[in-house]
Amino acid sequence: MLNSRLSEHAHWIREHYNDACAIEMEGAGVAQAGHLNQVPVVVIRGISDRADGTKEATDREQWQPRAVANAATFAAALAEELSTERPTTRSSAMPETNTNIAQGNAHVGVQAGTVHGGIRIAPQTSQPAELPEALAGFPSRLWQVWADGRLDEATYKAAEAELVTADQALETKTPDRANTLTLALKKLRGLVGDVADLAAELTVIVALTQSLS
Repeated sequence: MLNSRLSEHAHWIREHYNDACAIEMEGAGVAQAGHLNQVPVVVIRGISDRADGTKEATDREQWQPRAVANAATFAAALAEELSTERPTTRSSAMPETNTNIAQGNAHVGVQAGTVHGGIRIAPQTSQPAELPEALAGFPSRLWQVWADGRLDEATYKAAEAELVTADQALETKTPDRANTLTLALKKLRGLVGDVADLAAELTVIVALTQSLS
């Protein structure tokens, strides 16, 4: 979703948070759930790419496994440190101070406090049961989003190219067509990540690719 320097979201981050060092994608939902249930939450992430369109290259260079290993090492050290502390009850407040147990050149950022805002649940809509049906209507919706000004020209063209790749992969019968299709759809989802309804639709379409053999 954030692997682009051209998206509206990337421009927004540069405009409002140009001192940001990293982007955390999934932890907000976990933090919200912990806040609602009065459970302390810590999010530990390893950085594997620069969110600038080069994620595919860094994935080939195996940076994801390295990032996972670094995060796991820190998580294990943190768990060991916390296990020696005095247990707290469910209703206890979070401590006012934090201890940085990182070693060497490691840098750790801590975010703590109250999570504001509610959870929005979108109404359920009927979903296509077949992959060809799901893909057939997507080009027109993609065009409409661009026509409405919700997607810039460069992103729209790049999204079109990935959609063509996905359609071609769907029509072929090669053994790796499922992988090619899934990769194209995930790239497409990253390009239109700022448009929530399209990104959600693509998540469903990606799930439908699992039915391919």
